[in-house]
Amino acid sequence: MTELTRPADATEVETWLAGWRTRWEADFARTRSEPYTDQRLKRHTDSPDAAVLRLLDHDEPAGFLALSTAADYGAMSAVLDDIYVEPSFRGRGIGRAAVRYAEDWARHRANRIRTRVSGVDPVQQALVRDWTLGGQGMVKDLPDDHVALPDGVGVRPMSGAEYPRWRERLVAEYAQSFVDAGLLTPEEALARAEEQTAGLLTDGLATEGHEIMVLLYQDEPAGRLWLRHGLEPGTSFVFDIEVDADHRGMGLGRALMVAGEAAGHAAGSRRLGLHVFGHNTVAIGLYESLGYQVSEQSWTLSLC
Repeated sequence: MTELTRPADATEVETWLAGWRTRWEADFARTRSEPYTDQRLKRHTDSPDAAVLRLLDHDEPAGFLALSTAADYGAMSAVLDDIYVEPSFRGRGIGRAAVRYAEDWARHRANRIRTRVSGVDPVQQALVRDWTLGGQGMVKDLPDDHVALPDGVGVRPMSGAEYPRWRERLVAEYAQSFVDAGLLTPEEALARAEEQTAGLLTDGLATEGHEIMVLLYQDEPAGRLWLRHGLEPGTSFVFDIEVDADHRGMGLGRALMVAGEAAGHAAGSRRLGLHVFGHNTVAIGLYESLGYQVSEQSWTLSLC
């Protein structure tokens, strides 16, 4: 029986690293988004289980498989960092076999395995089609001219009196999104949501670079939008958008995004980015209709 993998030697690891960096950064160049290459590489190399393997086809080197583990808020996750099959070996099922190998490797180390793939590469997405889409990053170039808000719709800054209740609801709903996406347990999700929110809004409404606005419909609050300007050079980022339940289905989500694009433009940004959980198909449809492009996707598989 021929083996699917063998450990890569030092020279092969360097070859994989150079190729992975080139491929990863080229994919993000498509949307002019920050690829955070060094941070991703550090997460791989800092793992006690980091492994770069040679994929084989009848003992002939056919590509690379990179794996690692990471502690996610008290729980260990396996990470499929990369699968690369040389062009001349594609179409032989090596990539799918590598995914199955990664899943078996992960079962000895964690309760789940996760990966990130290109948002526009159907081959990469097909490799993990049996997994769950956890979420995706999306980005849009901001136009010079912005669409006016509908009649009866406006925005204003959030008040100090409104902030505590909004923050409490934000953390709870953000945590539930991790659970609904199959990414974290309720306990892990709440810890992550609270930690990330506290780390971002260090001074509440006065936190530099952040803008939290309230959408008004006929002069009454109907939704909220949280923006971070300058998160990346030339980019504003949507951290949260919500429309009150009794105002949904009226086009107010679109109006909020239009207001956010105008706010980003006013702050000097050239792009607006966001992350949306995979189960939120309504929001994904809205962003696609507004011209947002997918930069990357995260996929996960429970191994329990």
